[in-house]
Amino acid sequence: MDIFAVALLISEDFESVMTSSNFALGNVRRLEIIPDNSVYGGILRNPSNRGLQGAEDLLLRLILHRLSPGQLRSISISLAGGISTETAVFLMKTQTNLKNIDFSTNTRPREAAYGDLLSCKPCFSKLESFGFYIGRFEEAASVPFAFIHNTLRDNCRSLKSLFLSFDKKSELFAELENDLASPHIDQTFTARILQLFARTPRKDEEFIQFPSLNQLRIRSFPSFEIICQLADPPLINRFNWGNIKMLRIDDCENADGLLRSVAGKMPSLKVLQIQSSCTWETMEDVLPRLAPLEVFHIVFSVDGDPPAENAFDVLDVHRKSLRSLWLECDSDHRMVEETISHLILSGSKPLSHKHWPKLEQLSLQLTDNYVIFHPIDTLRYLRILHPPDYDHRSLEQEKERVRKLCETLLRGTLAREGRLPILQVVAVMVFDQVPRNKHRALFPAYFVVEFVRTLLGDWTVLLSQGTHHDIRRLFPDMTMIEFERNERLWGGVDGSILS
Repeated sequence: MDIFAVALLISEDFESVMTSSNFALGNVRRLEIIPDNSVYGGILRNPSNRGLQGAEDLLLRLILHRLSPGQLRSISISLAGGISTETAVFLMKTQTNLKNIDFSTNTRPREAAYGDLLSCKPCFSKLESFGFYIGRFEEAASVPFAFIHNTLRDNCRSLKSLFLSFDKKSELFAELENDLASPHIDQTFTARILQLFARTPRKDEEFIQFPSLNQLRIRSFPSFEIICQLADPPLINRFNWGNIKMLRIDDCENADGLLRSVAGKMPSLKVLQIQSSCTWETMEDVLPRLAPLEVFHIVFSVDGDPPAENAFDVLDVHRKSLRSLWLECDSDHRMVEETISHLILSGSKPLSHKHWPKLEQLSLQLTDNYVIFHPIDTLRYLRILHPPDYDHRSLEQEKERVRKLCETLLRGTLAREGRLPILQVVAVMVFDQVPRNKHRALFPAYFVVEFVRTLLGDWTVLLSQGTHHDIRRLFPDMTMIEFERNERLWGGVDGSILS
């Protein structure tokens, strides 16, 4: 039977799906809810987690009623902020063949039907992918936290992909942060709850470990380094690091220790994505000890002096295998200007097809005169990052700079190789009127690039502005956009994490 996926935008698609034929809905195997963040002020690092509102939640439940029992294999909702517990319970009890689950609940702990979530325990087994966003209202004694424990305990040996995320404003996050900082951690309430995860049980089958896991993503963990060292054996030792192919850590302070300790234990690692969780100094230690990477995305901090001019030379071991590279400093961007310039132009292996033969997607912090940058011949997606405190340009001003950049690339590629460039998308930051909004803000703009022949026979550049949804539909394999937007998790019906 054909596998069919439905991706729903919170703001617009529920009602249209409700009018679909029974035949069309009968072929759906994967359901994905995406927050519609087309309009927002500022670059999107963490998606809106408002969750489905009453009418939206009801429409989703009506859609689920139209599906056959056990029809779905994959569902992803947590990056949209969650569903009501009533809908979650109905989902889990009717769709018992799920192998890939990613969701969270946005019901307050004391609301009716909240406790029913635990009754879903026998509804599924041998999960391959599990994701859960621990929302605003959770506390250590809450039902969803116990649900996570039960799910991991019963499925940890079959899991291939795992995603766990905290809301930093949740009661649970505050409890963990306070208790993990306590010198009497063993005596705190939260620590006793954590022992459910960390303790050595009486039965071996209840011991939480992850021998089959090959994709791990965690976001906004409190006191991250302390959590990793809890229990006997420590939680950090519960993973088969030799099996890990994809590791992503977002917004976890002091992840440096974990990265240094596991760097030499991951011979299968292909994708490493770190966002606001470590310093570049740590990366200089870690990168030479990793197998050649295909994807390396990092938003790093600077602790003390800025990186040396040749700091990015440490990427040399990965340059022949990298197909996607994102370099960004979340400190003062001026600290890395010389380092970025050195990487582009004057380093021992500057950015060119000769030295970076597989690079297709690239994101760099470039400032005013980025038109001097000549994208390499293999590049399909270029992301130019403007720090928020830098010179804010309008959409038209930025579009003109992108045009000049593409024209330079066109002339150079035609002269050198007698062919057209393959660049397809350029993304920039603009300060302008937000669409359908009265305010002005800093937001990303996406341009689809086409090289077309004029009536006179010359080649010229045609730029068409599109939304991030347009880019996804036109170029589904350009996954760098997901690192920035942070709206989606699974990349396919098999539950693989987008990288």
